Amino acid sequence: MASRTMALFLCLFAASCVRGERVLHQAPPTPTPIVMWHGMGDNCCDPLTMGHLQGFIEAQLPGVYVYSVMVGDSPAADTMHGFLGDVNAQVEAACAALAAEPRLAAGFNAVGFSQGGQFLRAVVQRC
Repeated sequence: MASRTMALFLCLFAASCVRGERVLHQAPPTPTPIVMWHGMGDNCCDPLTMGHLQGFIEAQLPGVYVYSVMVGDSPAADTMHGFLGDVNAQVEAACAALAAEPRLAAGFNAVGFSQGGQFLRAVVQRC
């Protein structure tokens, strides 16, 4: 009886070791993408602010996709929209841009700075 129990234990132990070996060689999961929206007076891509933060996040989470919302045709236009733009139009534009980005189709984490946080809340509620 003891030899049967020992044999069963050894079989289960060997099976768990083989299964564990497979798990160790699986590729790590891809991090959830991050969408950022800047605050008033900033823009999506300034290398001293949002651009720097994007690079920092990408360095800390290898393989993560970071999308920084830009409203307008250029970083300068993006800054101007932060002061004078129609918020509803900006939210609609962001909704369209995010929907068109296939890397965000499975979801994302949202990080908004100052008014960008309010705008991202509108995106989540409306889109």
